[in-house]
Amino acid sequence: RLGDLRRTRRLVSMASTVATNPGGKVTSVFDDDAAREGAFRLLENDAVPIEAIARAAHVSTARKSSEQDFVFVPVDGSSLQLKDHTGAKGFGVVGARNLGAKGLIVMNAIAVAQDGTPVGLCGQHFWSRTKRSTRKSEKNDRRRTEKKETRHWLGVIEQAHQVFAEHAPETKPWFQLDRGGDAWPVLLDAVRGNRWVTIRAAHNRRVSSPQGPQRHLRDVVESQSVGISYELPIDRGSRRMTRTAKMVLRHSPVQLDLLDPRTRKHHEVALHAVLVQETDSCPPDEKNLEWLLLTTHPVTSPEDATAVVKGYTQRWRIEEFHKVWKTGACRVEEPLAFALGQGLVAPV
Repeated sequence: RLGDLRRTRRLVSMASTVATNPGGKVTSVFDDDAAREGAFRLLENDAVPIEAIARAAHVSTARKSSEQDFVFVPVDGSSLQLKDHTGAKGFGVVGARNLGAKGLIVMNAIAVAQDGTPVGLCGQHFWSRTKRSTRKSEKNDRRRTEKKETRHWLGVIEQAHQVFAEHAPETKPWFQLDRGGDAWPVLLDAVRGNRWVTIRAAHNRRVSSPQGPQRHLRDVVESQSVGISYELPIDRGSRRMTRTAKMVLRHSPVQLDLLDPRTRKHHEVALHAVLVQETDSCPPDEKNLEWLLLTTHPVTSPEDATAVVKGYTQRWRIEEFHKVWKTGACRVEEPLAFALGQGLVAPV
């Protein structure tokens, strides 16, 4: 809903043309003078709400997922390097500051069916890194959550959660986050919001031990007996040596002690930890395959833990999405593709 039916028709027409004739500039995509003029007018129209365009895509994804009881929702960020010759577009630093590259950071969430088929985009947010971080270390970062980039993880997860609640209420999104999402506000929000979330652990967090010595996450999980042993084929596409990896899986309920560095307040959250490790099959010049996963999904058996690992394997779909989005036909870092991509993203 863009306030005028003519705008909607123009947007659909533009998107169709870009899909069949991709290119970085308006003049290279639209051959017809009238279509070119209409494209310029829409792109430069401040009355066209980008959020409405994006939401239409998110709603479509939720509706297409509504026949499933749950879908995997990988969430991750990426940087877009964009040109701003006059310095008037408000872009910020991307990549290493000493290289001087400019652009935006984007956080995306995509829905993936249980069979691994990508469905579409269900959450997206852009921002600009205009200020240098003043934190000394992650453990002692005493800024409020709303002042940290952690807020973007929370915002996109909430965005996707709401669109499913409104348009596919019988379908539960199961969020999949890499180590960048292992932050205490994200874990706390997942538990309090009753969301299904799996995060690859980046920190060996404290485990609550009211009647015993202080223990940490990895010690607790590694002390468990092996639940399942299995073989995992590794091919060349993984950038590792081709082999059949011998894997073992352990799992344990854990009560994590989360500390807010700013207020020094402790929050105890009940989660499940799943540790999958390669044993005896790793070449000498490579590191063993290993994932330590924290999840709010119920885990009462080795089969449940295996389902958690399977879910996390779908997180790579967001990596593939960003690669295709930024290269090949989509080329979102080029001018026209970026303008459309802020709201209407090419199908995943």
